[in-house]
Amino acid sequence: MSLFGKKKEVAKPVKIEKLPPLPEFPDLPRESNLDMPSYESSMGNIKKEVERDELPQIPTRNSPATPHFAAASMEASDKPLFVRIESYRAAVNEVDKIKEKVAQAEELLEDLDEIKQKEAQKLEAWRRDIGMLKEKLLSVDKNLFDA
Repeated sequence: MSLFGKKKEVAKPVKIEKLPPLPEFPDLPRESNLDMPSYESSMGNIKKEVERDELPQIPTRNSPATPHFAAASMEASDKPLFVRIESYRAAVNEVDKIKEKVAQAEELLEDLDEIKQKEAQKLEAWRRDIGMLKEKLLSVDKNLFDA
């Protein structure tokens, strides 16, 4: 049993079998009548286009009209508001979850306040004890060196 992992397995060499020879391709006749694409340098045309002083016209695009909402639709109205039951239930569930989280946060804050108070009390008790020790040391020191 190893401490840090599995033992490494040693790879056994693989025997490579000799492959059969590849077949020879037949010689194809060369045809000069093939419709193959050709490339002809057109640097002269490119230089002429770059050296032109006039800029090409870029078409402008009209922005689409933005919709205008009626002010009445944004205000509260006396009309009934319809909401799907599933959406309403989901919203109520989420609000309940948020309320639970807030209650938990309040409990944690109360616990933290209580811990702070206990800590302050302990520190104050330690300060008093140290003060008493100092007073006793001073009195012992006076008694020893006054005599």
